[in-house]
Amino acid sequence: MTLKQFCLLLLVTLLVGCANDYERLQEYFYSNQNLKALQAAEQGLQNPRQKNTVDAFLTKFGDRMATRSLERGKELLENSDTKAGLSYLRELDTTLQKLIDLDSNIEVFKKHKATLSAILPTLKRDVIATEETLGSEAYREGRFIDSVKHFRNVLNFDPSRSDIQERLDIALEKGKTHLMITTFYAHSKSIPEAFSDEFKALIHEPSHERNELKEKALIRGVNVTDTLRHELVLAVNKLNNEFISSSLTSSITTSKNIKVRGVISAYEEDTEFSPERKLLTSQLRYQYKDSGLTRWDYAPFEYAVYEVRFAVNFSVSLELVQDGNVLDTLTIEDTTEDYQRYKGDEIYWNTPADVITVEYPPEYERLLDISLPIDKEFVIKEGIERCAEKIAKKIVALSEKEN
Repeated sequence: MTLKQFCLLLLVTLLVGCANDYERLQEYFYSNQNLKALQAAEQGLQNPRQKNTVDAFLTKFGDRMATRSLERGKELLENSDTKAGLSYLRELDTTLQKLIDLDSNIEVFKKHKATLSAILPTLKRDVIATEETLGSEAYREGRFIDSVKHFRNVLNFDPSRSDIQERLDIALEKGKTHLMITTFYAHSKSIPEAFSDEFKALIHEPSHERNELKEKALIRGVNVTDTLRHELVLAVNKLNNEFISSSLTSSITTSKNIKVRGVISAYEEDTEFSPERKLLTSQLRYQYKDSGLTRWDYAPFEYAVYEVRFAVNFSVSLELVQDGNVLDTLTIEDTTEDYQRYKGDEIYWNTPADVITVEYPPEYERLLDISLPIDKEFVIKEGIERCAEKIAKKIVALSEKEN
C-alpha cells in the first residue's frame, strides 16, 4: 500500500467514524435516550471534523438533553430505586464534566453539574448504608449469595471499604457449594411411576436387587448410568456459576458438599426391521402436449415412504443429600430420536394424457431407495447430554436456593 493510499484510507475511516458519532447522537436524542445522546456528543466533540456539527446540535438541544437526563435520575430515586438512580446520576455527572472540559458553552451543563455535586454525596452515603445493612443481614442469616450481591454494591460505590471486602471474601467462600455426583442406579422397568417407591427402597434397604434396581443400564453398548454421571459433571461446570462446582468426588476446599444420587430408566424404540409406511402429499411439475404446443403445469400428488425411527426415552429421579438429609428431589423426562425415510414404490396422481416430462419436488428427489443407517450411539449420547443439561440447571437452582 502506497502512502497516498494509506492516507486516503485513514481519511475515509475518520469520516465514517464521525458520521457514526453524529448519527448515534441524533438516534439517541430522538428516541429520548438523553444520557446516551450526551455521551455520543462528548465523543463527537473530540473529533475535529465533527466538532462544529455537534456544537451546533448541542446549542440547539443541549439544555433539553441535560435537563431530561437529570429528571430521569430523579424519577429513579422517587420510584425507590435509589441504587439505580445513583448509578445513573453518577454517570450523568461524569458525562457533564467531560463536556465542560471540552469547552462546551452550554450553561445548563455547569448548572446541573453543580446540582449533582451537591446531592451525590448524600445519595452515595444512603445507598452504601442500605446495601451494607442488607448484606450484613443476609450474612448473619446464612444467605451468603445474597450478601455477596449487596457487599459488591457497597464496593462499587466505595472501593476503599476494606472491611466490606473482607466480609465479601468470606461470603464468597461460604456461599460455594460442591455437587458430588455419586451413585446412579438403573431401573430395569420403563415405568416412571415406580421411581418413588423404588428410590426409597434403594435408600433404606441394603438389598436393592429385589427392587429391580441395578448398577448400570447398557443401550447399544453405551453405559447410560456412568455416561450421565460424567456428562452431569461437565454440564454443571459449563454453567460457569461462581458458587457451584461439581465432580465425581467430594471437595476438600469447599465446606458445603451435596451428594447427587439418582435412579435412571432408559429404553429404546427401534423400527429398523419394521419400518412404518406413510403416505405424504406434495406438488409436482409436468410438461405435456396441448394441440401440438408444449406446456407446463402443476399437480398434487401422493407418494409412499418408509420411515425407520430410533428413539431413546429417559426418565431420571434425583435427590440432593447433605449429611444424610434429603434437601430436594427432582424428576426429568426426555426423548431423543432420529429417523430416516426412503422411497416406497407407489406414486398417486391424476396423470393427464400426453405427459412428456415430470419434475418432482426436492423433498421427494432427495429420498433414497433404501434407508441409510442411523447412528444410534450418537442418538443415545445426544440424549444423555440433553438430560444432563436439564438436570444441571435444575440442581444448580435448587442448590442456590439453599443458600
